Amino acid sequence: MKKLFFVLLSIIMIPSALFGVHLVGGVITYEYLGNNQYEVTLRVYRDCAGGGAEFDGAPGSQGPAVLGIFDGNNQFIEVIDLPPPTILDIDPTLSGLCGSVNIPACVEEGIYIKTITLPDNASGYQLVYQRCCRNGTILNIVSPDDTGSTFTAFVPSTSLFPVNNSPVFVNFPPVALCLDVPLEFNHSAIDIDGDELVYSFCTPYSGATPGTPQPVTPSPPPYNEINWAAGYSEDNQITASPAFSIDPNTGLLTGTPTQQGQYVIGICVKEYRDGELVSEVRRDFQFNVLICPNQPEAVFAESQAAVNCQSTVDFENFSENGNTFYWDFGDGQSSSEFEPSHVYQEGGTYDVILVAESDNGCTDTTLTSITITGVPSPNLSPLEFECLNDEEVYSISIDEIDLDNLFYQWELDGSPAFQDATLSLDQVNFPVGDHLLSITVEDSQGCTGTDEVSFTVNPSPVASFSGLDGPCSGDIIEFMSTSTDAETIEWDFGFDGSSNGSNEESVVVTFPSAGSYDISIIASGDNVCPDTYEETLIVSNPVFVELELPDPQCQVGNSSDFIPIGEFAEPANYTWLIQDANNLDPNASSQTNISVSQGGAHVVQLNIVDADGCETSFEGEFITIDPLVVSFETEGTGCIPYSAYFNNTTTGGYGLVYQWTFGDGSTGSVSYPYHTYSQEGVWDVGLTVNSTIGCIESGSYFIEEAITTYPTPEVGFSINPLDVSIIDPTVVITSEVDSVDCNYYISNGDSFTDCNFSYTFDDAGLFEITQYTTNEYGCSSSISHTIRVNGHLFFAPNAVTMNDDGLNDFFKPVIVGDIVEYEMEIYNRWGGLIFRTTDINTYWRPEFAHDGMYVYRVRIRDNYNVPAVYGGSFITIR
Repeated sequence: MKKLFFVLLSIIMIPSALFGVHLVGGVITYEYLGNNQYEVTLRVYRDCAGGGAEFDGAPGSQGPAVLGIFDGNNQFIEVIDLPPPTILDIDPTLSGLCGSVNIPACVEEGIYIKTITLPDNASGYQLVYQRCCRNGTILNIVSPDDTGSTFTAFVPSTSLFPVNNSPVFVNFPPVALCLDVPLEFNHSAIDIDGDELVYSFCTPYSGATPGTPQPVTPSPPPYNEINWAAGYSEDNQITASPAFSIDPNTGLLTGTPTQQGQYVIGICVKEYRDGELVSEVRRDFQFNVLICPNQPEAVFAESQAAVNCQSTVDFENFSENGNTFYWDFGDGQSSSEFEPSHVYQEGGTYDVILVAESDNGCTDTTLTSITITGVPSPNLSPLEFECLNDEEVYSISIDEIDLDNLFYQWELDGSPAFQDATLSLDQVNFPVGDHLLSITVEDSQGCTGTDEVSFTVNPSPVASFSGLDGPCSGDIIEFMSTSTDAETIEWDFGFDGSSNGSNEESVVVTFPSAGSYDISIIASGDNVCPDTYEETLIVSNPVFVELELPDPQCQVGNSSDFIPIGEFAEPANYTWLIQDANNLDPNASSQTNISVSQGGAHVVQLNIVDADGCETSFEGEFITIDPLVVSFETEGTGCIPYSAYFNNTTTGGYGLVYQWTFGDGSTGSVSYPYHTYSQEGVWDVGLTVNSTIGCIESGSYFIEEAITTYPTPEVGFSINPLDVSIIDPTVVITSEVDSVDCNYYISNGDSFTDCNFSYTFDDAGLFEITQYTTNEYGCSSSISHTIRVNGHLFFAPNAVTMNDDGLNDFFKPVIVGDIVEYEMEIYNRWGGLIFRTTDINTYWRPEFAHDGMYVYRVRIRDNYNVPAVYGGSFITIR
């Protein structure tokens, strides 16, 4: 389906007379609010270009907009003044096809809304608004500039229809239409009562006159309809082909305008309830038909011929209004030529797309399917491989072609292989390497088609392995593949569960028992026959060795024998290692009268390689014990509470148990204790050690007066008073204890060495004062008290100079105290606010101020939640 597009075109020129300063449409709707009240909405549209009359009731208008109320028998009821309208601009842009067309027009919508009361009557009500006049350039009515407008809405009797709301149109029609471009516009309405809506063309009402363009009281119904110009009627309101029509069920307005100009359009929507007509809403509006840029239209035809057994298509381009073109031939190829020729390599059906583009960027697209007669088209399969009787057989086949009298020519690596009407090629033992196989198929008319396939022939693998050097039962043996040209490897070690196809070149195996095992490895590759290698492995009986280690003994005069027992074949090779041994024969079959040079735990290691080459080993340890010697060290002077550390220097023994006595009634059992003394005095400390294994079972060590502790001095002081004001911030500090010296530290950074003194704070806030005392032993103590300094102080200058001499160049109050909220405002002499800040550090600099008086106001709240307001005046001078 052909698509047309609009484009933004700023050079369209429209005669200024086309948009006179007149009404271009309107409609009345209402919503029932209950209790006989209705919210009435009047929408009036005007051409606002040229500075003409404003909407009725708008600023600058001649009078208010009036709504006439008549009963259903056309009898006058009353006139209601409507409130000033809400005025909105209507976007005149013509859009929706290709970009947009800017219309040099000014269209405004005036919206009047008022709630009115309509008591129930038997005939209902007519709501009427009248105004003159219309644009004089309208083509489809007689004397348009002398013809006014009447907008009406009918409210049925509530006794017939207790609740009714008028239909409301969803969209406002476009201000302008493009000449010769189809229109599809949704002119539907919404009825919240769910009534059935029927749409139709109708003739707009005339009303008011140039002599009385704004009637004080609208004329009563019935109303005259406008007079259609020659050739136009209610069902033919605009020059168009196809003619404009409206779907009675959906309100879809369609048609293609074919003459430039302005047209009045009238459309009605009737609402039916249970088949009975309830009311009618009549809308009239204005269409402006313009000449829009030409849109491209993509059209092509193709001619087809067979040349050299290939299908060549010559495309003919019949597109209009396009200057660049894009062709998609449906086989992955494209062209930007005006009328291209294209060769199709294969037969089939192809979707050909042509895109035509104009100078303004608008495009149109068309698609046509074409069918190309086929030529021989062989299709080779990938290489297939089979290993038959240890020989490698390779096959490549071709799909069957639905043509008769075909001739096949095979080539391998550029050389003819054979000529035959066959569909497959089988060959044994291709040479190792990369190959290219091609086939050419020729039909009875001499047309040919080709295909080719590349493949690789790999070298045949050779299987082998190493790792058969005399294993023993239970030993861990590593086998290593020495195979060549293998992609995968599969092992089998000759016992259940030993098959391993994990492609591991190195495999570690533990054999379950002595015996003979057939070991095999299979080496495989891609598109080659596998190779197998086998050997037999003899696994000997298991070997083991044990040693009976001596019990713990004294280091002095120690002696031990080490006699190996176990299962291993003699003659065997022995290797001994005994830690700290004095008379070791490292290769003897046993060791006797072995002594060690120092006490402690001694490692014993024995390694045996028996006559079958099987290897076993043993490792353990035995203990010799040095004599127990108990001692400790400590540093023992300090102020209470004093934590003393005891360095245990005890040697010898084994499995030691400690018992400490610290002299103050406390005991301990750890090797290296800390103990805290909380009283002053001189303390004796003792240590008793018991050896759980050894020649000497216990020993003790005692230090008299090992620890001396000194008392800490007393602390205490008073502050008078404890709660002071920044106005009188002086306090007296008095020590309550005697000490060698006193030191005081205040949290604002000040310090004093007198035990008694007075102190004056220079700011408000919460402060901590700490006393430190020291006695004749050098011991010290401390205590802290907190004092609060309340309030704040406020100072403000009374003059600001503007001579940039660095003195009084700005206005900023001075505030002493802890301020949590701050606001400063400065006013000129007429009471106008000229400066405001909530930052206590920000000042006002009167760079552009005049000489004279200024007023300030400062609001603050300090950290004790005390609010304050300060105000005054100052002058600025130069």
